[in-house]
Amino acid sequence: QLSVGSAEDGSSPGACRAETDLSNILPEQVWPYVGQVLDFIYSEHITMTIENAVPLLRCADALQIRSLFLVSGEGINELLSVTSAPKFLGDTVALLGGELAEQIQTSAQNVIADSFDSYSLEDLRLIPTSQLVLILKRDDLSIVHENEVFDRVRALAEAMQREDSTEDVTQLWQTVRLGALSNGYFVKAAQVDAI
Repeated sequence: QLSVGSAEDGSSPGACRAETDLSNILPEQVWPYVGQVLDFIYSEHITMTIENAVPLLRCADALQIRSLFLVSGEGINELLSVTSAPKFLGDTVALLGGELAEQIQTSAQNVIADSFDSYSLEDLRLIPTSQLVLILKRDDLSIVHENEVFDRVRALAEAMQREDSTEDVTQLWQTVRLGALSNGYFVKAAQVDAI
């Protein structure tokens, strides 16, 4: 539990007790980064990485540390790449909300769509299904033919079925544009129960 104590001022009749238990403010996923937040507060220096950028942004937002918020935002912009985009998507879905999350997610989706053919199955599995569905539905996906989407979805579906994620599998299959498949792939699609 992350706790920095509590402030209590009993000297006046209208005194209030301010809770400073950080575990009530910050999600557990960011607790390992609180030390880096404190280091930043004292030194105003931090090294942004793919692993810590979104959690630090979440901490900065929740704790209202504007300078860390700005540094984290800049760090995400600088670090966003083909390699980091799936991680950033996963982290923003888990840790952020609102307009800020949408901005980061849109940027990461653009990077992934532009380089979709370079991602392995393991890379794609890092992306939350809701985000992957949005990417697969895009018209500007960097693929040569819809058959490639079918192959990727089939591989993802097989892996997800082992984990009993049937709802996610159904969502992924709904992204395949059946009319754009070659004749051979259309026959394969007809044999998939989830379609």
